[in-house]
Amino acid sequence: MGSYIGKQVKNVAYLVLCIGISIIMLYPTTTNASAIAFLYDVEGNTWTSLNYPGAHDIEAHSINDAGQVVGNYLSEGIGLRGFLYDGITWTSLNYPGASGTALLGINDAGQVVGYYVDYAVNNHGFLYDGITWTSLEYPGALSTSLSGINDAGQVVGHYGKSGNTGGFFLYDGITWTALEHPGGYNIQAFDINDAGQIVGYYYDGTGWCGFLYDVDGNTWTSLEYPGAFSTLPHGINDAGQIVGYYKSQGIGSRGFLYDGITWTSLEYPDASFNVYPRAFDINDAGQIVGNLANIPEPATMLLLGFGLIMLTGIRKRFSA
Repeated sequence: MGSYIGKQVKNVAYLVLCIGISIIMLYPTTTNASAIAFLYDVEGNTWTSLNYPGAHDIEAHSINDAGQVVGNYLSEGIGLRGFLYDGITWTSLNYPGASGTALLGINDAGQVVGYYVDYAVNNHGFLYDGITWTSLEYPGALSTSLSGINDAGQVVGHYGKSGNTGGFFLYDGITWTALEHPGGYNIQAFDINDAGQIVGYYYDGTGWCGFLYDVDGNTWTSLEYPGAFSTLPHGINDAGQIVGYYKSQGIGSRGFLYDGITWTSLEYPDASFNVYPRAFDINDAGQIVGNLANIPEPATMLLLGFGLIMLTGIRKRFSA
């Protein structure tokens, strides 16, 4: 009986924890439930807001050398949709028959990759060339997400299998190649440039660690923002400039630009918004896209913490 009660209380604790995490993921701002996408020009040091008409929670994930931006947004009564923005026109995109679509990468030919969600809530990767949608599935995987594509059509992403296993892959249009980092797990790859350099991150048990992987040389390089406990690279251009965001004690998350020598923190100029930028991609002209978000509300963090405390107490009481 005690074991049964313990199991039920544990289920409640997990529910509380999941609710807290879901609120943080879906509603990351404190003043309202919206994330704001941006385009930042490094040379001109100018920030431009990207606002899909009538939408909220907008994320800009990738930009090519023509300045075309892809990402996703939420809209009342519609759900998750992808967008393509060419500097003038916003185009909404949804994989045919899908309940939701996210666009994560675009190359200079305008080929777009990402994932769509079916009505059974399964994720599937896709390639969209402006006319045709092609579903792409990692062999044997339960879920597939394509996150970056270079001009040669090489694609990176991650997959999930049963038993909470998975990893990241390189796909050249014919062959799927699983890639494993030698020192971590829960590995995620987000972008690949024309030189075959891949960026992403993995978990080492204490925090998220960034990496740069060279396909031709089969070499791994660690990427760690100075003083940060987590570094999360998301984009790389053909010059080898890398963008992403990092997490440090006391200041939360901040975007960064790394040129191979110098780490530069990205600071949104209007401090009154109390937002931090998360950089997701950079093109060869030095234009960076991403989104701005706030630290979750104290009530949300309290809910998350309460779930963790419950789980800790339950583990101590019922593991004996």
